[in-house]
Amino acid sequence: VNDIFSVGFGSAIHLLSMEGSIFDRWGNMVYRSEDIPFTWDGKQYDAVMQSGVYVYSIRLTYEVDGREIE
Repeated sequence: VNDIFSVGFGSAIHLLSMEGSIFDRWGNMVYRSEDIPFTWDGKQYDAVMQSGVYVYSIRLTYEVDGREIE
């Protein structure tokens, strides 16, 4: 059982935005955040989710050589 799920990057990447979503096995969104770094504590509406299969989607926008890449 993992207590925290987090996606972060080192200081070498100039991250402009991050959007992440967590879905249950039936495709229902259980969590969404635009915070950097993306972090989920395994809760939905302050209730701990059951152990199971969850899918995540992370969308990043970052800068390389002055160009935005998504």
